[in-house]
Amino acid sequence: MGYHKHRIEKTVFNLEIATRIAETSYRTKRPGPWVGKEEQLLDALWLAEAAHAAWLPGVIRHGHLRSLVSKLKKKNGLLRKLCAVHGAWNNLTPDERTQFALETENVGDARPVAVTLEEIERVFDNLCHTGLFITAPGGGYKGPIQKLYALQIFVQYLRGRWETHCPVAFSVEFDRQLEGDNSLIPVSAASKLVWAAVQELENGYTVKNCEYVMRPR
Repeated sequence: MGYHKHRIEKTVFNLEIATRIAETSYRTKRPGPWVGKEEQLLDALWLAEAAHAAWLPGVIRHGHLRSLVSKLKKKNGLLRKLCAVHGAWNNLTPDERTQFALETENVGDARPVAVTLEEIERVFDNLCHTGLFITAPGGGYKGPIQKLYALQIFVQYLRGRWETHCPVAFSVEFDRQLEGDNSLIPVSAASKLVWAAVQELENGYTVKNCEYVMRPR
């Protein structure tokens, strides 16, 4: 398998699960946008899973990011775009990353390539991790409630990879079942993918939780 950079220990995702999620993530017509890209989807799931685990309540503290969040809080959409850039960076081969680092030596002080690469990845990770803090232009808090922080991060990383690999928009669409218990169900391809992936996490999240963190606020 070519896409294995973000595989983590004790992952709940494998290629079989990624294939099933890809096959069921379509709006009205098959195939969905991830069919034929199952390995890329699996890598996206691993990346999102690792980020989700890091942001579960009690795992890490958020205080060291507050100054950066304060600077970016009025720049709506910037963090999501940076995460998309991060996803594109992760899709580069090791040789391509090394070449990029080598080129930077022509516009600044020469440094070991390994140092440049480490700095690039550190900056990307720090910026993307601030994505759970979604604030209003006036400074008022508009992000997900505390218990959904990790879910917000999980969805954000999936969205970044979606926008890198899929020509279909990452649309958020849920509806009520007309029959039965009138429960909420995902309708768009992106909503179906998120809900299918979230169920594998087994953290007790609901469809309503997914809708809440997926919708812009």
